[in-house]
Amino acid sequence: MIREVLRSRRSSVIFMAAVLVIAGLLAVKVIFFPEQARESAAPSASASAAPSLSAVAASAGSVGADGRAVCDVKVPAGKEFSAEVPSDFTWAATSDGPRYPVSRTYGPTVQVGHTGQCFAHNPTGAAMAAIAGLHAQSDSQAPESERRALMSSRLSSQPLDTPSTERVDSQVYGYTIQGYSPERATVQVAVLYRSPNHIVVRFTIRMVWESGDWRFDSEESEINPSIVTETGELSTQIFKVA
Repeated sequence: MIREVLRSRRSSVIFMAAVLVIAGLLAVKVIFFPEQARESAAPSASASAAPSLSAVAASAGSVGADGRAVCDVKVPAGKEFSAEVPSDFTWAATSDGPRYPVSRTYGPTVQVGHTGQCFAHNPTGAAMAAIAGLHAQSDSQAPESERRALMSSRLSSQPLDTPSTERVDSQVYGYTIQGYSPERATVQVAVLYRSPNHIVVRFTIRMVWESGDWRFDSEESEINPSIVTETGELSTQIFKVA
């Protein structure tokens, strides 16, 4: 049954990874995170609700017929090739529960419906775009037109998965930049799942700089979610909370 769910085109990537977590509990040795709050953990589901995307991103002033916003994000001086976690990040959440970081400085800085666009043209911006894109593609309230606008031209005409409406208790743990140039980036995003145990799953995502913003350039089959089994596999950039 687990294989059938993982292969289903009607399951979002975030939801499929949740199924993978359950399968992993039975199949491999995994790293279990303590139930108590960690330095790198975001607020739990019982904590105050995460802010909406509108808390950090302004409504789009100009959007093209293709749904893409007109972007003009300024990269802070000296950060053109920086991959550090934004110092001003806060947490947002999709309609189905997963929590992810957003930043006024690195993006998303523009809100288009239920999705965020306009990210800084540097490694950090690429990572924030990969994270936002991953979660947008799994948000059941984000219409296909909005999700398609986040895709690269290479993928924008391909069929999109139908996001699952199942609630998932997860949050972004961190990221690692595996490759970067001003035109392309490969980002490994780590997501912490809280149920049935605290387990981290990694997603590898390609991004491409196109029409003034980072675009999602990975097909579902290329993302390859995998459970972290060794501490050395954890992200190099971790989202911490005080």
